[in-house]
Amino acid sequence: MLALLPADNTPAEKARALASFALQCLAEEPQIIDQTVYKVIDKAIENLNDFDGVNTKQNTLMDEAFYAVMQSRFRQLCHERLLQSYIQVSDYRRFKIGCILATKTEIANLSAENAAEILKPLLKKLNASYSVEERVEAGLGLVEAFYRPHGQNANARIDFLPNALLQETITVLLATAQEEVASNDAVSTAAIWALGWLTSAKISDSYTTYTFTEAQLNCLRQIVMSEKRDAFARMWAALILSICGSEKPVFAQADWIYEWAVVADGGKPHRYLPAIVPLDRPLDVYVLQYLISSYLPMKAKGLIAIALGRLGHFIPEMVEPLLTIFHNDILLNTKRDEALVYLVSTGGSQVISVLVEGANHPTIDDVKKYDPPGRCILALVGMGNVDALKHQLEFGMGNQMTMDAYANALAGVTDSQGIKVLESMKNHHKKQVRDAVANALSKSTQWDLPKAEQINSNSSSDDGATNSSFSPQDFFKKLRDFRS
Repeated sequence: MLALLPADNTPAEKARALASFALQCLAEEPQIIDQTVYKVIDKAIENLNDFDGVNTKQNTLMDEAFYAVMQSRFRQLCHERLLQSYIQVSDYRRFKIGCILATKTEIANLSAENAAEILKPLLKKLNASYSVEERVEAGLGLVEAFYRPHGQNANARIDFLPNALLQETITVLLATAQEEVASNDAVSTAAIWALGWLTSAKISDSYTTYTFTEAQLNCLRQIVMSEKRDAFARMWAALILSICGSEKPVFAQADWIYEWAVVADGGKPHRYLPAIVPLDRPLDVYVLQYLISSYLPMKAKGLIAIALGRLGHFIPEMVEPLLTIFHNDILLNTKRDEALVYLVSTGGSQVISVLVEGANHPTIDDVKKYDPPGRCILALVGMGNVDALKHQLEFGMGNQMTMDAYANALAGVTDSQGIKVLESMKNHHKKQVRDAVANALSKSTQWDLPKAEQINSNSSSDDGATNSSFSPQDFFKKLRDFRS
């Protein structure tokens, strides 16, 4: 059995394949000693990647292998080894091991009827009188209980717990999360992770089911600021802070992708885009800005940047982490869109350069699921940077719809240079650019008319008006049709 395991210098892809195969063989229940079982499991743990344990399904061969072993006579040994590994490591490795452990936890789907029966025994075992192993198991059981509704519906809300049980749950989780971590923070990390799923902290909308006290908010801020704590515990605390108020986070203030698409389609001038309303949370902005400037894994920084964006605070340190999220094709579209909105709001030469590159060099794979090129075009429109739009229009790379989008954005920006740029391109050598410029200047004239005249003008023509059923998907579909 040991001969199947990869050597330490084996290339990563081959090492993962061998480790996964050895784990699958373990599920066949060969006659081997416990130490051999541990070595096989340890190699599998060493070779976990981003695709493992992402939800309750078996998405990878490694997921399937762990699931098979957990059904075999080695189930307990596997569970114990995963648990000890979770306790002993930290940051991203702990997070991935926790994902495997939590998703292999057998627990009923949470509901108003069974909530007390499921949660109370787990909350009790978080008490310091229990062993670290028992407390971590309880914490991860709560992670799975609160995660499962989100695994079935990305927009799920756990808003059905009785008030007394909800208050008890949050109180116990916060008390556990803020424990001293001099020896080991595995328990406190599991507790804050569970609280993150309970509050739906990955959904960019205000959490109003429970009102946190100022003391509880300070507890979260202390976790964010503590350099002794696990990076992902600090990340979860940051996400919770970003949604635990009555004000709408920035991403929830408007359907930003739709708004950009309307401007691109000529439905309204850029200057009529909704304005971002920053949240009045100076203390939270301060601690999150401190956190994103700390030495942390990029995967943690990405969600910290999301938390700052939700509060309406945009700094250059957010750009790289947000780009990592935007380019991550295993994430949900809404997560990537949220990162894109905050990139546009942050602005700067690096963001513009990435968007221009993405808009001008699409690949076949790009458009299958998410269409990053189309979103890069809309992001440039939404940003409204005259120099960037001028460059794109002057370059003339793209189809008529793309040229129209850039020209329409220039026609409606607040900066008077937008119209001057269009005027300078009336005689552009490319016909599609000339057509886009002429159409955009015509729209600009309509937009400058008094409102009553605009309505009268639009009543006799659909030009410049946006159909009520218009959606960003229409824009992306038309782009795909043009490319094909």
